[in-house]
Amino acid sequence: MMKELESHGYKVSPGTLYPLLQKMEKMGLLKSRWGVQNGKRVRLYELTQAGIEVLEEGKKKVKELCREILGDEK
Repeated sequence: MMKELESHGYKVSPGTLYPLLQKMEKMGLLKSRWGVQNGKRVRLYELTQAGIEVLEEGKKKVKELCREILGDEK
């Protein structure tokens, strides 16, 4: 996840990212499980239905803000 964020220009430390993921899991927005990637044991995160709903609402708000800023009617 950190590599993905970096590829979009974000520099996030593990000390910032993992507490956020844990908080989101406690809120019921994510669920996690242990898995293996490239031979390493890693924690895998997945959105719950509640997380999907929060994400969709956030996307609507961002689109609305962009329309207001850019003056786009669509």
